Amino acid sequence: MTRILRLLSAVAVVGISVVTTADAADDPTALSVGGALEGSARYNSNLTLLSADGPVQPKSAFLTELNGRLSASRTLGAWRFDAQFNGLANLHTSYTDRDWFFHRGRVGLRRSAAGGTVELVNETRYYTVPDRNTFDFLRNVALLSWRRKLNDRWRLHSGYEGIITRYPQSPFFDYTVHGLLAELRTRWSLGLTTYYLVDLQRYAGEAQPQDAEAEASPQDGNRVLAQVGFDWLFAGRHSLSGTYSIQQDEADLGVQQIGDIEGPDGSQDNEAEFDLDKQKATLLYAVPLSTRVLLSTYAEWIHKDFDDEERLRQRLPRRTDTLLLTSTHLRIRLNSDLSLKLRYLYRGNRSSVDLLEYGNHIASVGVEFRPR
Repeated sequence: MTRILRLLSAVAVVGISVVTTADAADDPTALSVGGALEGSARYNSNLTLLSADGPVQPKSAFLTELNGRLSASRTLGAWRFDAQFNGLANLHTSYTDRDWFFHRGRVGLRRSAAGGTVELVNETRYYTVPDRNTFDFLRNVALLSWRRKLNDRWRLHSGYEGIITRYPQSPFFDYTVHGLLAELRTRWSLGLTTYYLVDLQRYAGEAQPQDAEAEASPQDGNRVLAQVGFDWLFAGRHSLSGTYSIQQDEADLGVQQIGDIEGPDGSQDNEAEFDLDKQKATLLYAVPLSTRVLLSTYAEWIHKDFDDEERLRQRLPRRTDTLLLTSTHLRIRLNSDLSLKLRYLYRGNRSSVDLLEYGNHIASVGVEFRPR
């Protein structure tokens, strides 16, 4: 029954998405609603799961994926309201009879204040992994921020963030984060924009004393993230975006990583990691090949050095991971509402711990319905 309800929640997006408000462009106070539904067949060359008895040998698998998206926005007096929902489901395969799901819901409010714009955003994510209930999690992220235009070129964005992560089957993994962030963004000539971000966070684990012998989240820790990035629109139709970030994380003794990739396979990042130094670089390029065909390609590189005192005591090499992801998307618009989507993705990890190494290829073909 639970599987059916989850599937229906994804399919229900279609019924809602077709109820678009035609006069929203003429009346800014009208409710504007949009959405899309995508179904695709996927091949994964190296799908890895766990059973109750431990790891299962990776092997190739065919998946069916449903992806529903819904958005709504409206002006309410001095406030602007917007909301988005995304539900992704990977359905039954010959590998496991369990389905797995990722849901993301976001609600935002913003208005002009103090010479800038004040915005309150709340986002909730839920992810469940087949045959690995230990790592199912619910994460709520709240961000209160203020944006201000400093001059014709520079803009400032600063705010407070609160993050609560809960693991229903493993409460000793629960942790809470509080943070402050500041971003400067500047616009240059030739369609180039650059930005500079600093994010300071402090977190605490929620493990009880009786969980002390378990691998629990660190009781106390802090992390610093510095990031630079750019967005460039050039030659009229080409777009290029890139980021580079350095993160330093220091924590008390505890688990250093909870689970694996936390959501859709388009990124290999993991927020539930502690006591490490991490570097990350991304690059995204997109270009319309014609009025109906859009090509995009994405690359992601992540390097991690874990401060693993237990491995050092055992005279084992320090754990280091180098993750690489590349993907290419081709979107072909068939008519005003339907598009054909083709994708190839490679992701892998070179690790000092042999059991953590992997490499797999993912190919998919799907159809997206997006009513205009």
